[in-house]
Amino acid sequence: MRKIKRILANIFFLLLIAHPLGAQTNVQKIDLSLKQQSLKAFFEAVESKTDYTFMYNNLDLEQKVSIEVKQAAIKDVLNKVLTPLQINYEIVNKRIVLTKNDSRKFTIKGTVINESKESLIGVNIAIVPTGKGTITDIDGNFSLDVPQDAVLNVSYIGFVSQQIKVGNKRDFTIVLKEDSKELNEVVVTALGIKRAEKALSYNVQKITSEDLTRVKNANFMNALIGKVAGVTINTSSAGVGGAARVVMRGTKSINYDNNALYVIDGIPVINSGGEINSIFASSTTTDDISSLNPEDIESMSVLTGAAAASLYGSLGQNGVVLITTKSGAVGKPRLSYSNSTSFLTPFVLPEFQNRYGQTEMGSLTSWGEKLDTPGSYKPKDFFQTGRSVSHSVTFSTGSETNQTFISASVLTGKGIVPSNNLDRYNFTFKNTAKLLDDKMTVSFNLMYSNQKTQNMFAQGLYHNPLVPVYLFPAGGNWSAIQAYERYDESRNFPTQYWPFADDQFRMQNPYWITNREKFINKKHRFYAGLNLEYKLFDWLKLMGRAKMEYTNGLSETNLYASTNKLFAGASGRYSRGISLTEQYYVDVMANIDKTFNETFGVTGNIGYSFMENKNQGQSVDCYIPYGAIPNLFHTGNAAGEASSLLPTSKNYQALYANAEVSYKQMLYLNASVRSDWWSQLYGTGQLYIVYPSVGMSAILTEAFSGMKSDVLSFLKVRANYTTVGNPPPAFVTGKQTYPVTAGSPDFGNGIKPSLTLQPEKTKGVEAGFNLKMFKNKLSLDFTWYHTRTSNQIFNVPISASSFYSSFYINAGQVTNKGIEATLGYKDKWGDFSWDSYLTFTMNKNRVDKLIDNYYDEESQTYITRDVIEKGGAGSYSMKVAVGGTLGDVYVSTLKMDDQGRYVVVQNGKVMPDDKNVIFAGKAAPDCTLGFNNTFRYKNIDLSFSIYGRFGGIGVSATQAILDAYGVSEQSAKARDLGYVMVNGRKLSSVADYYKTMGNGLNGILSEYVYSATNVRLKNLAIGYTIPGKWLYNKIGSIHLALTGENLFMFYNKAPFDPESTASTGTYYQGIDYFMQPSLKSLGFSVKVNF
Repeated sequence: MRKIKRILANIFFLLLIAHPLGAQTNVQKIDLSLKQQSLKAFFEAVESKTDYTFMYNNLDLEQKVSIEVKQAAIKDVLNKVLTPLQINYEIVNKRIVLTKNDSRKFTIKGTVINESKESLIGVNIAIVPTGKGTITDIDGNFSLDVPQDAVLNVSYIGFVSQQIKVGNKRDFTIVLKEDSKELNEVVVTALGIKRAEKALSYNVQKITSEDLTRVKNANFMNALIGKVAGVTINTSSAGVGGAARVVMRGTKSINYDNNALYVIDGIPVINSGGEINSIFASSTTTDDISSLNPEDIESMSVLTGAAAASLYGSLGQNGVVLITTKSGAVGKPRLSYSNSTSFLTPFVLPEFQNRYGQTEMGSLTSWGEKLDTPGSYKPKDFFQTGRSVSHSVTFSTGSETNQTFISASVLTGKGIVPSNNLDRYNFTFKNTAKLLDDKMTVSFNLMYSNQKTQNMFAQGLYHNPLVPVYLFPAGGNWSAIQAYERYDESRNFPTQYWPFADDQFRMQNPYWITNREKFINKKHRFYAGLNLEYKLFDWLKLMGRAKMEYTNGLSETNLYASTNKLFAGASGRYSRGISLTEQYYVDVMANIDKTFNETFGVTGNIGYSFMENKNQGQSVDCYIPYGAIPNLFHTGNAAGEASSLLPTSKNYQALYANAEVSYKQMLYLNASVRSDWWSQLYGTGQLYIVYPSVGMSAILTEAFSGMKSDVLSFLKVRANYTTVGNPPPAFVTGKQTYPVTAGSPDFGNGIKPSLTLQPEKTKGVEAGFNLKMFKNKLSLDFTWYHTRTSNQIFNVPISASSFYSSFYINAGQVTNKGIEATLGYKDKWGDFSWDSYLTFTMNKNRVDKLIDNYYDEESQTYITRDVIEKGGAGSYSMKVAVGGTLGDVYVSTLKMDDQGRYVVVQNGKVMPDDKNVIFAGKAAPDCTLGFNNTFRYKNIDLSFSIYGRFGGIGVSATQAILDAYGVSEQSAKARDLGYVMVNGRKLSSVADYYKTMGNGLNGILSEYVYSATNVRLKNLAIGYTIPGKWLYNKIGSIHLALTGENLFMFYNKAPFDPESTASTGTYYQGIDYFMQPSLKSLGFSVKVNF
């Protein structure tokens, strides 16, 4: 490892000195003696004595020059010869660009259009050979000052470049023709390798920067909801900036992470955060990837299938999000500023009543008499109008050989719950340079983020202000509660005011929770990446990459004195945790792209990679006792012991190869193999994991003459098979050593080390087609897939007679199969255009088997498990059962008789069934739909997205407890009627019925299972672009837009938002336990291009 770090350090050092070395060449000194020689001879003499080459156009090379110098700097030589000839020069790396010093400059204007007479935006107009120029505006127009006899180079992606002599013309209409070669779209695939989209045997979906920034979200991944087929994204209920749960093609691993891998510029990055595994916990954090500035993202490629991610091995089992960051652009410097401001309110809230008062004075329940005047207290008034405001500045500049991109951004967020705040600062620097006569390309990327969150909670019982807010009795004096602390003369400081007795929920004054309970998380993240590419031959490139990522996290909890004694000491509580995470990555690769006689082509790569993750941390949790200084949050003022997380390290090394053979660019055969050596495999019978993949694609419209027409533009069929997997967890395999304490070994985590534990493996097959019709206006991408994940890893309790408490085994199998499809249409009629696409995702998940007759040698018994508990509390649990799914929810129910009717005892009460739970349904949807549209008319643009989820269930413990306390509208309606319906009959004991329904910590949840089907207007943006010509060309353009997200529901029967989740993990899904409402936003955005 030390050698790897030394190599990384040397690479970064070489990069840092590369530009100064390049700069030093400008002071190179030469001897030169010429007398009445031609200008051409002068050029040749300088080129022979230096590394420079001259670039020029329309110069008189026969004019005579003379010079006599010794040890003169190159600039002095050029000034002495060229100035008298009225020739300007510019040194760009090792090129000397010459232009005539002609004062007779004039302005030309023009318009660039395509063959359909549609204006083209952003076409590059550059003067040859200087490269100076401009780009076309939103109407395709340009204006440029040029010298006499200038030559223009007109270039645009997807079109054939043109060179135009200006001559005496002043007005131009330039028609660019589409380049059939360029129309073969290129996408970024595994390892950051660009490949022709038509050659791929698997599905890759592209997302543009505009898709991410049109309606900005504090976590940019939420902008992808409904825009990518095969991906299920759930927004965190933690409020502004919360983590996102991203699952591709279903959950696969029973006991390990199922979230997607994130890759920046071809290199995997760390992502964690946002997981809650208890109904009692409420505080959470955002995830690491959300700290990335969306303005830094050029594009994203989403690899949903195992084949697409196979070259990432075990890291890519759950799919990959490939992020390509922006680079500097050739041409004049470009500066842009963008602002996005959103105002946030609750989107979906339970329904409350305010016409029935307290049961009795001092009671928290609302089973009292009907009020003469409805109470004024409304729980929704507790919420504030939140906001999310981002400012971002980007700067781009560059020549043909050196480009630079710099950005800085600030995001401030205020949640809808008071004192929930988010602050984030980002800085990015990226430089790309071509060296050694353009044979070498060096790219260096630095990213830094500084983030702070406060009181970010998702759902749960403790430290959640919504519990007392929702349960506060109708007709109560809420204004008294708002004065959350009163001066305590006996203690000489203010203490919490909460005029209710302690209860099972440990409720406190909600304003005390928001103002006197501080949960603070800070995170500094530093990322440095280096990419070196050397063109050895036209068909062979060598590439090396390195990355260093460092994350420093700090969490603090400050609970003031008089906080509930379950949570704090008499004088408060203070906890502090520090975490340090490091990741090092390096890879080297050879890339081949060779064509033989325009018939056969071979592309491929072979490479090696190394990655190491290191973690360490320290924490202290102190209850501040009576007698200590109240509310002094410092370890010296508290009673507690510090605990340290011992430094841990795990790494892998990998060899991989990929080869593709093509025939006439219509038939492609691809195969790849990767072998991972994980440190966790040391000491087992298998030291490495091999992941093979094979695929084929055929472009039928090219293979069969006459098939391609104005109706059928393109048709490709594809299929592939692959294997990926997961390594065992760290520190449970191989031979272990243990310290001896008081003569006995200390077995640490109590896990028996395994010498035979194998990696989880996922084998997948997919097939599909890509269809384009009516001159590429209509498109359909369709994929069917089937994956089987076997060798699942379980931690099983061991015999009580053993020294150990548990051991790991391989068993079990999970299957996912489904369909993902995208139907798109785009067209343009004059100044009006429409771009629309519909995404469809359907996945069926099944647990085929768990632990079946596994023989334990130590206990000499067979172990079988058909059902495994995976979390929950009270009357809610998630279980994994054979024949079920990884999202199955089980709930408590009422006692029933032999005929399936609820048991009603003589006093008219229903009875809980304390011995049984029933299957409520699965949390995952059957399918999802996303309908996305963008309309443009001249300078006006309108976009909207409708998202629908169909199938699955959600359980609301919130609603059950609201009913039990008598604060729900449902309980009031029943009182208005005087009964509830049970077994088809009227039951008059309304209060007893609902108190039973909300019994305990959760209630009888079989009566609170809701369909999770919902359809919403996900986002909307209406914008207008002010062109630069309206601003006297002082500014390039200004784009103004009104934006909105989660604007309204077309359909939703649940009393909460089914798309919100409190946890990014596999389990604790489909449960609402005083979950923070999802966010509705209205706002505006401004983008200024200078």
